[in-house]
Amino acid sequence: LPVRIAFKDRLLAQEYLFQVKRVDGQELAKISSSHPSHIFFNNGWGKVQSFFLDGWHHIVRGYDHLVFIVTLLAASIAWRRWFWLLTAFTLAHGMTYGLASFGWVQVKPELIEPVIALTILLTAISSLFKLRISGLAEVVFVFCFGLFHGLGFASALATQLQEQKFPISSIVGFNLGIEVGQLAVCLMLGIIFEILKRSPQWLEKVRIWMIWSGFLAGGFWLFERI
Repeated sequence: LPVRIAFKDRLLAQEYLFQVKRVDGQELAKISSSHPSHIFFNNGWGKVQSFFLDGWHHIVRGYDHLVFIVTLLAASIAWRRWFWLLTAFTLAHGMTYGLASFGWVQVKPELIEPVIALTILLTAISSLFKLRISGLAEVVFVFCFGLFHGLGFASALATQLQEQKFPISSIVGFNLGIEVGQLAVCLMLGIIFEILKRSPQWLEKVRIWMIWSGFLAGGFWLFERI
């Protein structure tokens, strides 16, 4: 039978790692303020739901990935461009996340974190210096960056991916959560930019402010993590 563990917020001042064992296996999970409960030994559909929420939280609360997406989309406001870039990013991080989940690719988090910060910095620099990059080349670059972000996703959930009984369900659920989170960010930015189109000067100021914020955040995180 499934085993559910839940904590009240006042008891979650820090993260806790739980390991539950039974005759046919064991399962690990992190309990924190952003993930206050977990169902151990859940069925396949339950795994999809659980990891969907993990993926969603990892985008909306994972500031480095969120800043990367905002910096990337703010560079040029075009729905077609956004579609291809987010598709490339999703395919790339889904690929490396899946490989890491099965243990076929293993990279230490301390090596991945600086690279993720570097992807943010490079994305901002390409916009600030108005580097001429073709649409196809930009898609390729974003795909390559997404490979590293996928490894970052996997390293963040490394403990929960150990000895999973339904590994495919966890991969599908997590990537769906990531994708829905990305679409929510994309939709929110799209609405903001559409409103600001009535005042082109403000639209340009907000767009440049977002890119500079990405540049400063990426530089700070890179300096902090190397």
